Amino acid sequence: MKLQLDRTDLVVFESALFRTVSTLIVGQDYLLLVDPNWLPGEVQTIADRIAPLTAGRTCYLLFTHSDYDHIIGYGKFAGFKTIASRAFVENTGQNKVLQQIRDFDDENYITRDYPISYPAIDLPIEGDDVELQLGGDTYVFYQAPGHNADGLLTFNRSRGILIVGDYLSNIEFPYIYHSVTDYRATLDKLETLIQTGNVKVLVTGHGDHSSDRSEMAQRIQESRQYINALERSVLEETPFDLEALFRRYAYPGIMRKFHEANVQLVTASAPAFPALLHYEVAHRILTGYMNYYYRFKLITKRARIRFEERDWHGTQADARSRITLYRDEVNATTRQLQELMVQQEEDHAFWGKVREAFAEDIAHFNTRNIAETFFNSVYRFAYGIGADPEVMFVVRTGSYREYRGLSTITFDFALAAYELTDIVREVLDRFPFAVAWDNRERDITLVADRWRGFIRERGGRHPGDQIEVLQSVFYRNKTAYIVGRFLSRGAVFPFILPLLHPTGRGVLIDALLLEADQVVSIFSYHRSYFLADISVPSDMVDFLQTFMPSKRISELYNAIGFEKHGKTVFYRELLRHFNRHPARDEPFESAPGIAGMVMYVFTTPKLNMVFKVIRDHFAPPKQVTAATVKARYDLVKRHDRVGRMADSYLFEKLVLPRDRFSEECLAELLHTAPSKVVVQDDQVLLSHVYIEKKMTPLNLYLQTADEAMARKALRDYGRAIKQLAAANIFPGDLLLKNFGVTRVNRVVFYDYDEIEHVTDCNFRHIPEPRTPEQEMASQPWYYVGPRDVFPEEFPGFLMRAGPHLDYLRAQHGEIFDADFWNDLKQRLLAGEIMDVFPYRTGWRFLQ
Repeated sequence: MKLQLDRTDLVVFESALFRTVSTLIVGQDYLLLVDPNWLPGEVQTIADRIAPLTAGRTCYLLFTHSDYDHIIGYGKFAGFKTIASRAFVENTGQNKVLQQIRDFDDENYITRDYPISYPAIDLPIEGDDVELQLGGDTYVFYQAPGHNADGLLTFNRSRGILIVGDYLSNIEFPYIYHSVTDYRATLDKLETLIQTGNVKVLVTGHGDHSSDRSEMAQRIQESRQYINALERSVLEETPFDLEALFRRYAYPGIMRKFHEANVQLVTASAPAFPALLHYEVAHRILTGYMNYYYRFKLITKRARIRFEERDWHGTQADARSRITLYRDEVNATTRQLQELMVQQEEDHAFWGKVREAFAEDIAHFNTRNIAETFFNSVYRFAYGIGADPEVMFVVRTGSYREYRGLSTITFDFALAAYELTDIVREVLDRFPFAVAWDNRERDITLVADRWRGFIRERGGRHPGDQIEVLQSVFYRNKTAYIVGRFLSRGAVFPFILPLLHPTGRGVLIDALLLEADQVVSIFSYHRSYFLADISVPSDMVDFLQTFMPSKRISELYNAIGFEKHGKTVFYRELLRHFNRHPARDEPFESAPGIAGMVMYVFTTPKLNMVFKVIRDHFAPPKQVTAATVKARYDLVKRHDRVGRMADSYLFEKLVLPRDRFSEECLAELLHTAPSKVVVQDDQVLLSHVYIEKKMTPLNLYLQTADEAMARKALRDYGRAIKQLAAANIFPGDLLLKNFGVTRVNRVVFYDYDEIEHVTDCNFRHIPEPRTPEQEMASQPWYYVGPRDVFPEEFPGFLMRAGPHLDYLRAQHGEIFDADFWNDLKQRLLAGEIMDVFPYRTGWRFLQ
């Protein structure tokens, strides 16, 4: 069996059949074997290579997809932990795959010394950007349908190894068994990974590996060129240039068969009645939305199961995959339309008809507003600049603000003369779990006692007092939240019951939160979105706003997981803000504070938001690129923000009125980011802009705060760093100007261009100098690696020596010690998900 590559950490085997590749990654304490194949002797060669390496190592077996040539060696490696996509597990054609193996062996007189069976998967991967720690290496997985339905991309981020299955071969054009649309989407994922992921080795399923990034990009381009030519040939009914195809790819006999299968697949998806194309387009968008909403609901519905099983990693993976879910479905739907409309020119009147047909189909949807946003996203992804009300849903379409459902979303309880313990017990009865409680009656008593005191402080009970509890449970990280409100004499008081399921114990109630600021904090803009099974989102938002009136509608949509619709609502809020405030009174101007080297930030005096545009060039010592900055913002969007990182809306092709800009602001934009700004008549087009909550930079806050408030801010600054670290985030640049103070005096990090995972950093103590020359050296005399961090150096650049620094050292001195960071790093590498509670310890029952 040929060895394409033979390194101590990476071996690439090549079969004599179809140049099929198997891969072995050798870590310090693990092995990962990928797609062992074909012939018995070849599989034995792989097994012999692995045998002396298994001692002291955990062995994993990964399948890139379920084609029979890629699972044919499964039975040889009993006892290995298996990894594949969730779609691989749910493949309904398993028997067909096994029959293909039997037929192959029968036709070629082959006998194997291991059983033939479909792989049982121990670690199914669902969604994109799913991280898995194997030994000391971090793996990131992405779904890769297209070639077939269950492909999986595997990226060893620690070593830069990207394993792609049957994509990007240098000896095969795309074989498309499943979907042209999905195949294109997978190519897009590969392009992003290769551009931003520091890929050092690309391993494909057939043909040669590559360590040349330009060659990797060329393979993506060739795949796209083939698919585009294939579609043109089918839809325009013109001959495909087979002669050119077979000059590029050898073995025309078998490849002609695969090309003809591709032709049949594309032909089957072509529209049958061109006159009804607008209706077909509307239907495809609706189908895409329904796919998105079904998968959205599926993720939220299993949050309870994750909570019951204490599957905290699964909960976090679901939260990440739900964020990418919307983008993936929009991309897939857009590509379907591009296939469908290959001969349809962009036509304003045509898209107006599509909008009308779509509006008719969703007129009675509970989630009509969310569906309209999905339509807008598809249109803008394909064509859009700005927001055109004739072809998009720019303003609300219902007689009510969004959509009002007909069924109730709450369980309602009249207090009357009932005992609070009975009411609490009845509330808990409405939320059954499939696992035992720790001590349900104890918790009922604790809640009732605290509630009784709260009611007594407000004058006791009154006729008509009522408790309304949302039927949806809100899940985030390791906590489930029961949310409701107490109505008394026209006043509205919120309450939240946080539920925990600690290791070795049953479900318990951790607190009863009755203060508005605690409730607002839990729904904060700076926290990850909840997983909650919600049928009528607008009704839910209405309910929540009754006790959080300071929060924008857009923020509440974000909080319950509909962040893309939250962005739509924010845009409408921005338009209303413009209508209320004349341009002369509310111009865009540079944001206060020290100007950043990476972002230009502007705002208006009255709007509680800032606009951030990436500069075209960064002044030294900044070494990041615009692509890196975008990747970091995307990381923050998908990561657990633990209330310490600002969320943001990303707008592309955002059009703003020219008269809203001060001359200074527009001049600075054109000077610092000319590639992202176009001034056209009375409009300013920004191609890429982040919009997030306005905060007071911490350095400015400390200049004007009295001693008590300054100390409070410094304590919270230290807590912010520790809580970010517990969530595996190292801010990189800890300067005070990169942290802001919110309206409620909470310290939040908002400058992301240098963030890293704690687990990717190398925290070191500064070595002791051995000579006087070393001690007096102006530059480090010791080696400093690209990911080395020396916490002892932090105080020198955070602030001047003085009372503020002394106080910070006294309160949080451990953040200046490498041992603190390395301890956290080891706990994170061991898979620990640390508790960061979004409410004060004093409110916890601590039973």
